[in-house]
Amino acid sequence: MNTPLSELSSAPSEFFTSLDGYSCNFPDDYWVLNRNTTLNIGGVRRLVSAESSDGLLRTLKYFVMNASGAHAHNLLDRYYALLKFGKGESVSPNLIARYRQSLDSTHEWYIGAIRVLVKQWHRLGYPGLHPGLNGFLTDLVLRSNRKGEAVKQLDPEKGPLSDIELLGFNDEVVQAYEIGSISITELALSLLASHTGSRPLQLTNTRLGDLSDDTNAQGERFYFIAMPRGKQPGQSFRLHFRKRAITEELYTILNAQATHVRATVAALWSFSVSEDVAKHLPLFPNWEAIRAIGSEAEFATVMMTDQLHLRSRQVSKSLQHISEQIDFKSERTDQSLNLTARRFRYTVGTRAAREGYGPLVIAELLDHSDTQNVGIYIQNVPEHAALIDQAVASQLAPFAQAFAGVIVSSKAAAVRGNDPDSDVRSTNGRGTGTCGSFGFCAASVPIPCYTCVHFQPWLDGPHQELLSELLEERARVVEVTHDLTIAAVLDRSILAITQVVDACNARLATRDDSVGT
Repeated sequence: MNTPLSELSSAPSEFFTSLDGYSCNFPDDYWVLNRNTTLNIGGVRRLVSAESSDGLLRTLKYFVMNASGAHAHNLLDRYYALLKFGKGESVSPNLIARYRQSLDSTHEWYIGAIRVLVKQWHRLGYPGLHPGLNGFLTDLVLRSNRKGEAVKQLDPEKGPLSDIELLGFNDEVVQAYEIGSISITELALSLLASHTGSRPLQLTNTRLGDLSDDTNAQGERFYFIAMPRGKQPGQSFRLHFRKRAITEELYTILNAQATHVRATVAALWSFSVSEDVAKHLPLFPNWEAIRAIGSEAEFATVMMTDQLHLRSRQVSKSLQHISEQIDFKSERTDQSLNLTARRFRYTVGTRAAREGYGPLVIAELLDHSDTQNVGIYIQNVPEHAALIDQAVASQLAPFAQAFAGVIVSSKAAAVRGNDPDSDVRSTNGRGTGTCGSFGFCAASVPIPCYTCVHFQPWLDGPHQELLSELLEERARVVEVTHDLTIAAVLDRSILAITQVVDACNARLATRDDSVGT
């Protein structure tokens, strides 16, 4: 018999605190565990008897107080699906056996999550559990959840990105910001995901004070971000960190995001906070929650929780929006690149394994507490980088979208064409094109210019000569180092120059044909 709603409404309050510091009331229909997770308790209560409901939810309360919100949510989801499958039938070994038959091999792990909940229910001694259920589930042999298939198979939609895809995305997202297609927040969030492979929860748990820099004995400057750890058993919000080295370019972008946060907060709040207090502001804020803060005392209280931070699901939404804005196509599928934080994570692990790092280093990079889940990278080292010659480059170039500029018929037709300082010259001094940017650029011309949106190659420039030199240099690097990973750094530039060569040849052929007629 299900619990009457009138009985629920009169139930006395029984408050407890989730692992992330959120207050929950046992009789409520919804338990808010953190900014990302809310449990629909009422939905479960309506499917079970009063006795089973009490035992189930008190067991769930144990997980809410001692495990991550995501783990508690997963356990409830799996048990709720079982209850719906049973259509009011009490949970017994017979129901579990029938439910198992309804699952395919890739989802049999659902029973494993139910087993975790039932075993803890049995340990705690709460009422409402079928007397034979714990023993039945303990003895049940389940097929393990197959992990890492997308990595092992180099899935072009869900697996790690190729070198060309990764470098192309990093270039395209910066260019999208420069022309105003995406915000500084989207740029910072996507590049932090791309460079570190961190989980969405870790990315959104960062704060301004997590950014730092230092100088070594030789006077060289280094840049870091203290990345909050995630998915650790019994770990509450921002309890442990791992310091990750980042590039100066990424540090500059993250600092720009931090400056944006400070300026926006100063405009929204009628009070000011000290620099030390401001370090506790989220690097990626939930602006609705920020606007609701009315005093420094209120901020001091709320900043101890995760309430001001961007919800983790917004990472996926941001990456999807960025993908739509840049419309960057994969050279493997000729379709828009499918962007997820998990794919960046796979990419970091894959590249680390390919470069010879062992399981301990890869586990550290991916924030694993042990090495049991990094075998997919070590045992099957995928080789994205391939030998590229001019024929291969011509085939890949149309799909890679490496060239971002505009070909001009001559120097006179280019933006800044009348400015001698805008000329881009090859290593032997021959002019190849014009830089249309009015800002400072420290790139070592001319090779990086071919992937820049501001570059305007001249129709009659020595592009084929440059392409031949770059292909020869790639072959030399492979011969000397025997490392395709190092050589692959040149691939995107090779594809960009190839696009320019092919486009120039096509235009020159058209011009010659028109002259002949």
